[in-house]
Amino acid sequence: MRAALLDTMAVAAVVAALACGWSRGSAPAAETRAQRTPAAPAAPAPAVATPGTARDLAALRVSAHGVLVARCVPCHLGSDAGAKPPALEVFDLDQPDWWRRPPGPRLRKMIGRLASAPAEQRELVSAFIDAELADRGE
Repeated sequence: MRAALLDTMAVAAVVAALACGWSRGSAPAAETRAQRTPAAPAAPAPAVATPGTARDLAALRVSAHGVLVARCVPCHLGSDAGAKPPALEVFDLDQPDWWRRPPGPRLRKMIGRLASAPAEQRELVSAFIDAELADRGE
């Protein structure tokens, strides 16, 4: 049961990496001494991906899935013995397209269910909800 969840999460991570433009050949090759130059400090990456492109939405879906697996299992995980049928009717985190099932009002209610979650998890799920609803035109 846990192994299937880990497999699902690993697949989701690979899908997100591919959606963000990673490929096996995209890693930098070893550089020569002549190629090394001092680089300007990189700007810090945002803590939460921002909506705007399909790639951002895919990354937000994967990130939100991770938060929801940590906070909403066993009720919303169909393969778990503790899964609750009414919860699975809203969404099942075992499904690769789990985000498609809940209508907009149900997605908005997720934040209330995450009231005890750390602020950064709530912000991430909130960003996912906003991007998902924008993608749906809601």
